[in-house]
Amino acid sequence: MSFFNRIQSYILPKEIDFFQNLIKQSQMVLEVIQSLEMAYAGTDHAQALLLEKLKAAEILREQNLMELNDVLITPIDKEAISRAYLNLDWILLSVKHLDVEIRAYQIHRLEEYANLFRLLSEEAKQIPHCFDLLKQHKFDQVIKLSKEIIALDDELIHSYSGKVSKLLEDQNWVHVMKHKEILSQIKEISKRMHVCANTIEDFVFKMN
Repeated sequence: MSFFNRIQSYILPKEIDFFQNLIKQSQMVLEVIQSLEMAYAGTDHAQALLLEKLKAAEILREQNLMELNDVLITPIDKEAISRAYLNLDWILLSVKHLDVEIRAYQIHRLEEYANLFRLLSEEAKQIPHCFDLLKQHKFDQVIKLSKEIIALDDELIHSYSGKVSKLLEDQNWVHVMKHKEILSQIKEISKRMHVCANTIEDFVFKMN
């Protein structure tokens, strides 16, 4: 590095592509959700992969937050960016809590909830697209995609309600309690993605 470049690195503020970081973070969230689906409702027993993806997502989040803390200039206020990371992390925490419960109950497969896992994956697929479109300032498309996430959450809630209603007909109360907790945690994951969509809409209002 030349003398001028060294001086420049001290004088000029560090530039970070925050939207690209959010794209990468949300892609990690998508990979976690897809691993969850494969582990409990797909063809692969991917519990080990799920734990690996959760760990990788946590490491990436810590790196991104350290960068955010160090810079002076951001495309929108730091609080908004930090809130986006927080909401993405809540999705991961909810997945982790679900996995802990499933393991504690010694349940290995949940094919009966395959539709719910599919809807979670569909929601998660839209989030990186939203951040990519934000980066390109395509605000109308961002709002459209965020509404699709919210609509998928609504669809999941309807399916969840039907499954809970059917579950409560079971006479085995231990089975009912275990699966009611699992279903509630699946609903929580979807709720967190709904909140993330609301945060993305807030980005649009701040940037547009």
